[in-house]
Amino acid sequence: MANNIIVIGSDDNTRNNSSQNSSSTSKLELAIVAWLDAKSKRSNSSKTLVAYRDTLTSFRETLLAAGLDLDTPDITTLALIAQGWAGQSTAATPSIIKEEGEGNAAVDNAEKKATTGRKGRKSAISNQSQETDQSDATVIQPYKEIPQTKVQQNTVVNEVSPATYNQRLAILSSFYGYARRQGLLTGENPIGRVERRPVHLYGDASALAYKEVKNNLAAIDRSQPVGKRDYALLSVALQTGRRLSELASLRRSNLKFDGANITIHWHRTKGGKTMSDRLPQPLSRALADWLSSYYGNQVSSLPQDAPVWVSLSRQNKGAALSIQTIADICEKRLGTSKVHSLRHTFARAMEDAGAKVSVIQARLGHTSLATTGRYLAALRQAENEHAEALSSLFGIE
Repeated sequence: MANNIIVIGSDDNTRNNSSQNSSSTSKLELAIVAWLDAKSKRSNSSKTLVAYRDTLTSFRETLLAAGLDLDTPDITTLALIAQGWAGQSTAATPSIIKEEGEGNAAVDNAEKKATTGRKGRKSAISNQSQETDQSDATVIQPYKEIPQTKVQQNTVVNEVSPATYNQRLAILSSFYGYARRQGLLTGENPIGRVERRPVHLYGDASALAYKEVKNNLAAIDRSQPVGKRDYALLSVALQTGRRLSELASLRRSNLKFDGANITIHWHRTKGGKTMSDRLPQPLSRALADWLSSYYGNQVSSLPQDAPVWVSLSRQNKGAALSIQTIADICEKRLGTSKVHSLRHTFARAMEDAGAKVSVIQARLGHTSLATTGRYLAALRQAENEHAEALSSLFGIE
């Protein structure tokens, strides 16, 4: 998004008042662009911005197909449509499965359909910038220009998980709340009428067994570059507890060398936070060993955007490892393709090592201590400290 702030003109006579529908459309389009601009500045995450844009696009297409739009005054109808839409898998926020910048035909088609979805409207999502008089806004970045994603389409409509359902409603509610606060839409927030679904947080969270992790890491042949890379990659994940996307985006600019130690500065973690991890010397050596095996002795002079984790395959040699490739490495080396389980393992290991919950909260980047408490409790849910005593009472041998 552009850095310029969208400014609403104070002179109402500068607006194009050719029709009430045109004015309504212009204000609605402005609300969408302003909302996305505000969200982009808050999260600093292009993926989050894409998810917000695509979610609203999908919901709006559903409304337009019914002859309605986001500013329809019938709050009850909007709420009921949102409730049905949010629960369908084919109404999903598009999965981010391609590199940013690649085309999204499904969203493009949705935006084209929106132009004829409601009688009297002269434009919709794809050409919203032309609907706002230039005297009323400085620079408006058309939100169609936000990097596109590929939509996975299913022929069968299935119910989504409660977490996904609630997330979609939260995004829609964010839009309506913002638009109302800015005076761009009036009336009640329709999403406030839709009941959220109960979610069992971290229900599938589980840590890897320490002994298996230790044995699997030791089994990696580090005499070759691929082994050096995989060992360093998985060790960094286990040592820092960072998310998969954060590991994949690691670049030379994230690394600071201080004698025998390396500090990793994560410029943009979830929520737009900046975090740092000073690696212990054994891991610093392992990471330095991998980097020197591939880049030679020129690590300190590498371009700032040089990837830390590099593909060694013939087809993609030198390219940054993709999220899928990192998951494949995790499965090959540790027996699970769920890279997030390494984050679970980190949290559980921190607790077992005697770290306070507040310290674990800080390392995980959680905003709430209660969130970390639930997280750790979920990791312990399979354990029963009285299990051995029960087996003895029951005579189980």
